[in-house]
Amino acid sequence: MILFIDMLIYIYIIPYQWLHLIYDNGNEHPFEEWLMCKLRDKLKEANMIIQHSHKPLLLYRDTIEESNCAVEEEVCLLTKTHVIILLYAYGGFIPSEFQRVRIHSLDKFAKLILKKGRKDLVLQCLENLG
Repeated sequence: MILFIDMLIYIYIIPYQWLHLIYDNGNEHPFEEWLMCKLRDKLKEANMIIQHSHKPLLLYRDTIEESNCAVEEEVCLLTKTHVIILLYAYGGFIPSEFQRVRIHSLDKFAKLILKKGRKDLVLQCLENLG
């Protein structure tokens, strides 16, 4: 957890009033709340740009399973009003297909990705949102 926090401190300038709350071990998790607000703000900013360009933005791409010549990966896209998570399989003898499609609102996605516990996906999202 400390390594993840150090990476975020280098990526973003954390407001001074939040620094003492990051290492708090109480019942509340102010760091996750701050991170969720930051992600939600970035999603809303990117959403406004997407509404003008009419092109979805790739938030993250994660390989779930990879064999000799077949791949199963999760692709997350930000569209005008929603975040779409696709589970996509292709290559080898497997016909290309979407195995699962999930659609979330911006707020629900921010909560979901932080609950997943996959901090690498959060960092990928923040990096792609710029």
